[in-house]
Amino acid sequence: MFDLAPPIPTVRIDCYGIKIPQASLTIDLDGTHYQFCLGNAGRTNESFHAGLFVNQSAYNDAALRYPQNRRFAALIESPINPCFDDLDLLAKRFDTVFTHQSDLVLSNPVFQPLLFGTNWIGVHSDQDSLDVLNDHPDKTKQISFIGSIQHDDIGAYQFRREIANRCLENADIDCFGKGIRPIPTKNVALRSYRYSIAMENAVADLYFSEKLIDCLLSETVPIYYGCPSIDTLFDRRGMLCFDSQDSLSDCLERATEANYEAMRPYILANKRKAIEQRWHSHHGLLHRLASVLPENLRDMPALEMPAFVKSRSTLARLSAVVRREIRHNPISKQIQRRTAS
Repeated sequence: MFDLAPPIPTVRIDCYGIKIPQASLTIDLDGTHYQFCLGNAGRTNESFHAGLFVNQSAYNDAALRYPQNRRFAALIESPINPCFDDLDLLAKRFDTVFTHQSDLVLSNPVFQPLLFGTNWIGVHSDQDSLDVLNDHPDKTKQISFIGSIQHDDIGAYQFRREIANRCLENADIDCFGKGIRPIPTKNVALRSYRYSIAMENAVADLYFSEKLIDCLLSETVPIYYGCPSIDTLFDRRGMLCFDSQDSLSDCLERATEANYEAMRPYILANKRKAIEQRWHSHHGLLHRLASVLPENLRDMPALEMPAFVKSRSTLARLSAVVRREIRHNPISKQIQRRTAS
């Protein structure tokens, strides 16, 4: 007789709002396959154990197809993103909302911690991670700046535009990004550079994105504007941080070849930590999500989900429009315009 091993349980997660090339990603964790189904094609009348609704898709009525204990939200975008517009609604709609915003985590047990990170330099799989860990790019250039200046002046966008204009006037800084000098991949602006100015879209505790991680994976010292408590996550000795024009000037003075070599042990340590903590990729993000989903999901029967047109309810869309108008055009600005007219 043959001893047949029991089949490995599979938990299928119906995912909305995660925009990566893969149609699905499978995470093997504690004897369970967690299959995150990401693409839209071929998902009609499929069965899933739970639904995951990321960023603005959390307002999608598709979430209501799942029992409340089987629907999960994740707010991982910048805190100026519209996905944060109606937190009261999300706290009622979901039992669990994952987010990097520490103030939300402290305010309501519905909100649970989840750091973002990820990368835009093509590191997807575990093999990619191993390859980049063992890759040590030659550094032949000094400082780059990467950032789009084609944004409204909300969050840190206005400050980033000011920094971009300053960098464009500095012959020692190579500038890249939308509205400046488009590039096919960020590797062009990172691999050869010892330093790169990396600015988040907003300053918020425990929010960091690919803008930081891309530098760390490239062994490029980030001249960083963003998460004020970044030193609780990474070694500041491998970074240069600024929060004003003056402090940026100090960073640029310290951005020398000699200082890069002195910082190199901490640069490598930060790179390794980003990978080991799985902060560096969407694969890592989903692995961290799988580790905090309820274990009893695998014991629940899968639910067959009929075809559904992804759309926000009329009320949710109207509320979002009103809140966005208030955010972009505060009452004070509206009064000033009416007074002037």
